[in-house]
Amino acid sequence: MGYVLVPVPTEFVLDVMRWVLFRSADADPNAVERDAASLTAFIEATDDATRALLRRIATTTVRGETLRMRDLADELELAPQALHDTVARLNAEVLDDDRELLELRNDVTVGLNGRVGTMTFISMRPALARVVRSMANTVDD
Repeated sequence: MGYVLVPVPTEFVLDVMRWVLFRSADADPNAVERDAASLTAFIEATDDATRALLRRIATTTVRGETLRMRDLADELELAPQALHDTVARLNAEVLDDDRELLELRNDVTVGLNGRVGTMTFISMRPALARVVRSMANTVDD
């Protein structure tokens, strides 16, 4: 596998490192199976709203698309703070060893009027996103 060096501004180095670690495969080969089992048990026991949230995030992750938290809150008709609280709860409950199921990433944006702000995006571990998508049909039946 080839490697590519990409220059990263100093203020974003930690964000990039966190993203790479989140997206990389776990060193333990059994970790994905354990995580999938935990996620499967959680999905089977949770409510429809949480399933819809996980399904939406999994779909965009599998497609390689980006999903803004603001757009997700609007789609699911949730207040932004309620969505943030739900994501925090899911990250605390679903996986073991303080690992997160969902990743929140803040990107700096510049609006049309030149104002600088941040936009929050959400994604899921790709291997677990495939588990959520495969369960979508079986749990809803």
